[in-house]
Amino acid sequence: MSNNTHENLRQKCHNVLAEYDSHVFGYHEIGARLLSSTIVGGSCHILTEGVPGLAKTHSVKTMARCIDGLSSIRIQFTPDLMPKEIVGAKILTEDENGKRTTGIEWGPIVGRNYIIADEINRGKTNTQSALLEAMGEGQVTVGGVTKPMENPF
Repeated sequence: MSNNTHENLRQKCHNVLAEYDSHVFGYHEIGARLLSSTIVGGSCHILTEGVPGLAKTHSVKTMARCIDGLSSIRIQFTPDLMPKEIVGAKILTEDENGKRTTGIEWGPIVGRNYIIADEINRGKTNTQSALLEAMGEGQVTVGGVTKPMENPF
């Protein structure tokens, strides 16, 4: 990379962080880590812990908005959340003539860059593990069909 390319990236990062800081007060370090993980690309994970109401979710959603083209979703883990509600499921449909076909209804993590898994410890282990393929391999498999996660994820 040339010095000009480094300087352009540096300036873009400063601009994104300035925009982030104008919306989220006191979380500059989290913003910098979110931006760093985005630049690294691929499948990168950040664990943010803290008491409720300290803008953790707001920080992630704001960073996604500050970088053009990125999206986020928050999944609230509860004891009754099922794996198919995260990654999707194979579904059977029947048309008006009675013809049955199968298809895939992808879950909310497909097509997203930032996933906020809120209170993941409340979910059942099989529901928690529904995220493992996406986190470890950068893909989701439902009904034998594999779909890559967005980059960055």
